[in-house]
Amino acid sequence: MIVAHTWRRVSMPSEKSRLTISSNIWACFMKLEGVAYISSLRNSPDDRHNLLIFAPDPASPIKKIYLGEDYLGVIKTSFRPPESCRQGQPDFWWRMVSLESSTTVVRDTNSLKVRRIVSDDKAAADNNGSASILWAAPPPRIPRLIQLEKSHPSARMATFVCNDPGVIAYWVHFNLRITSIHAHTSEEDLAMFKSRPASIEHRGLWQYFPLHSGEKITEIWVRGSQWLRVALIFKTSHDRVVVFGQHETIKPKTRLFLMDRPYQEKPSRIFFEESNSGVRAIANETPRPRVSPEYTVDLPQPTRNLVKSTAPVPWYYWTACLRGIKEIVPSQRCKSGWRKVIFGLLLRYYDGRRACLGQVRLDSLMTTLEVGGHPSFWLETCEDNARFPFVMDVGLSSGGPCNLHPYSEVEIRTDDSVDWWFSYHHSRVYPREDKS
Repeated sequence: MIVAHTWRRVSMPSEKSRLTISSNIWACFMKLEGVAYISSLRNSPDDRHNLLIFAPDPASPIKKIYLGEDYLGVIKTSFRPPESCRQGQPDFWWRMVSLESSTTVVRDTNSLKVRRIVSDDKAAADNNGSASILWAAPPPRIPRLIQLEKSHPSARMATFVCNDPGVIAYWVHFNLRITSIHAHTSEEDLAMFKSRPASIEHRGLWQYFPLHSGEKITEIWVRGSQWLRVALIFKTSHDRVVVFGQHETIKPKTRLFLMDRPYQEKPSRIFFEESNSGVRAIANETPRPRVSPEYTVDLPQPTRNLVKSTAPVPWYYWTACLRGIKEIVPSQRCKSGWRKVIFGLLLRYYDGRRACLGQVRLDSLMTTLEVGGHPSFWLETCEDNARFPFVMDVGLSSGGPCNLHPYSEVEIRTDDSVDWWFSYHHSRVYPREDKS
C-alpha cells in the first residue's frame, strides 16, 4: 500500500488517503507557475481524475514507485525505472518509494496538489534510509550508501557518470571538504564554474584529472574519516593513481578502504551528497568489492616534502613528468589584495595526453606557451605579507630583477618531473630529476 500526500492551502489541513497498486490509478493535474503538478490520485476515475497513469500487470509486480518532484510538489510518477538522466536536471529530483511487501501507498495532499507519496510498509520505507533521499537521477535499485564521515542522513544525492566513453576528465571541488564531483565531457563546457556561489568559489579549490585516450577508472578508494582529511582516490586502467584531497602520510590507524570498482563495460553512476555542508556520503550502484584485508593501493609520493612552516592550511599535491611536453597553459585567479597569480598549469603533450599541475580551471586559462623544443621554462615565485608562497608568472627565459620580495625564479627542465604543492591561494613548486 502507498500513501500520497497532497498540499492544501495554508488554511486547510493536510489530507491523506490510500491507494492500492493492485488496481488502476487515475490522476488529476493542475498547473502552477507553468508546470503541471499531480493534484490528486484515485483508484477509480471521475470527472477530474480522467488520466490513467497505471494499470497493474499480474505478470510484472511493482516493487518501487519513482516520484519526480521539485520544491513545489510531484510532477511525474513512474512505476518502472525511468530512462536514466545521466547528469540530472537542475532543481528536479527523484524519490523512490519501496514496496517490499505491500501493495498500498498513502498520498498526502493539501487540496491543491500531491505533496508526497509514501509506502505504508515501514520496513520498506526505511530500507537503507533511502525513503527520505532525493536523487538527481533515478537509480534502478537502492545504491550502496557509504558514509565518508559521521553526519546526519543525506537529504539529496547528486550524481556523476564514471567511465562513460565521452568523459575526458574528472573535477573535484573543495571548500575544506569535498563539495562536488563532476565528470567532464568537453573543454568548452564551463557551466560547472558558473553554478557555484561566489562566497564558496572564492574560498574553493578545484582538482582536475584529465584522462588518457581509452583510460577508465578501475577502483575508487576512501582515505580518512575526519572531514578535513577525507580524500577520494581514483586508480585507472593505465595504472595511474590520483588523490582528490589534501596530502597525508598514511599511518597504521588511517582509514583506507576500497569503496567501489566501477563497471568497465558500461558507465557507472556514482551518487554524492549535495548540501551546504559538503559531501559526507556517497552511494554506488555496483556490488560491494570483495578483496583480501592485505589488498591496498600505492599512493603517489613527493620526492621533496613541503616546508611545514610555510602556511597552516591544507596542502594538496600533484606531480607530472614533462618528457614529451608540447605546450603549457597557465591558469590564473585573483589573489585577495594582490594581482592575478598563477595557481596551476595545464600540460599538453605531443602524443595527445594532458596533465595538470596545481589547480586548473578551464575558464581561467591564459595564453598557451609553446615549450616543445626548449630545454626549460621558468616560474617567477614570491611570498605575500604572511609569507605564503605563490607563482607570479611563467616564461621561456629568466624574468630578470623584480621589485617584489622575497622573489625567486625556478627553472623547470622539460626532461624532468615536477612536484607542485598548492592550497587555496598558494603554490610551491619543486623540480626533480626523474630518470624512470
